[in-house]
Amino acid sequence: MSAQMLEQIACPNCGRSIDLARQTVAGKTVSCESCGGQFVLRGHICPYCGTYHEQEAQFCRQCGQSLARRCHQCSALNWIGDEYCAQCGAPLDIVDLVIRGHSIETRDRLDAQLEEIQLLKQEETAASNARLAQMVAEERARREALRQQQLIRQEQERKMIQVTLIAVGVILLALVLIAIF
Repeated sequence: MSAQMLEQIACPNCGRSIDLARQTVAGKTVSCESCGGQFVLRGHICPYCGTYHEQEAQFCRQCGQSLARRCHQCSALNWIGDEYCAQCGAPLDIVDLVIRGHSIETRDRLDAQLEEIQLLKQEETAASNARLAQMVAEERARREALRQQQLIRQEQERKMIQVTLIAVGVILLALVLIAIF
């Protein structure tokens, strides 16, 4: 998305609004008048709220709107502002999608939507399973750490009992020796 299409974006350093029309720096370098920070406009800008995202994101961190859409040809995820698919080069124009939607039979359209739903479900299931596996691994590590702490505490208690028994034995021995002499 070019800077000429936008009027303002939020500064990634201070969050204040940057008026792109007043920029004098050539190219994609943008400077913030508020904090003086300069950055290269490499990432994507949310077309809904103008928030700058340096890394790719599925959803805008400011307004929560989706920043991705699927290519109707190859099902690859693309940034919502892309005009062509990054994977297959198919046009992602909204008008093209509307015309294509009207030309497809209802049954075919429903089948395509069902496939997309199943694909999204598989992706979400895989992500959920990965999160669950990570949580299980963290819980195992936590339990192992607790077990190690318990073993250390038991060893300390055992040593303390040994020292106490030795001290009591020495005291008893001393009392016996005193009683004998």
